[in-house]
Amino acid sequence: MMKNAEGEDLHTRQKVEFALEKTNNDVAQAIELLNPPYLQPQQVQEAYEATPDNLKNPETFVEHYVTVNNIPLLSIPLYDDDELGRNLNTFPQIFHTWRVKQTVGDGNCLTHAFLQCLSPIYGKITGDGYTNKSNVAQYFRLMFSSESGLARHKLDYEINKGLKDLSDLQILDYSRLFNVITVVFENQSGSGQTFISASNFTTDSKPTDKVIFIHGDGGHYSSVMLSNKQFIMSLAEAKQIQELQESLS
Repeated sequence: MMKNAEGEDLHTRQKVEFALEKTNNDVAQAIELLNPPYLQPQQVQEAYEATPDNLKNPETFVEHYVTVNNIPLLSIPLYDDDELGRNLNTFPQIFHTWRVKQTVGDGNCLTHAFLQCLSPIYGKITGDGYTNKSNVAQYFRLMFSSESGLARHKLDYEINKGLKDLSDLQILDYSRLFNVITVVFENQSGSGQTFISASNFTTDSKPTDKVIFIHGDGGHYSSVMLSNKQFIMSLAEAKQIQELQESLS
């Protein structure tokens, strides 16, 4: 099993090593451990209900964090353009006026992207460069990993090793937690392939449900700001955009 993992990245090899150690080198059990179980809808609902309320509302969470820790705030939110010039220009033209906004590249970029989309207070955080934003994102992620019912089906490795990577499962978990539909513009570095996907969209989704947008390039996630300077639109509005209809159907 380790031989097959030799060509993989360091984190994948570490996960394999951990799984083998955890199962006393039982390859079959290790493979099972490395495949997260499928959750039935009832399990998801029960897990969501068991999650502490302060984690379900990112604005309340951030507000409490900055108050307790005396974090300085700007008078209005500030959103920087992506420092590496990431954009949506490889996607249909209607998205070319949408802007990829900078998120901190500290290993918690997806958490930053969600908080930036959903918490105006997060956008006001300042001081110590990006340190204060990094601290609130790291604290949220650790709280989510240890206390959220949605996170408990993850590999023990993911929690014990500090959740070094993020996956589609994490995007879905956050979307369920915050009760939003997350549209991801995926621009795979190197291959030039692009695609648009939606997490947490179901046949029960309502026209008033919130939709947020995130850009991913295989190594980093960023928030996407709409042309009206907002991060959120309703599902009804999103479905009016022809280029999103395939993802939202």
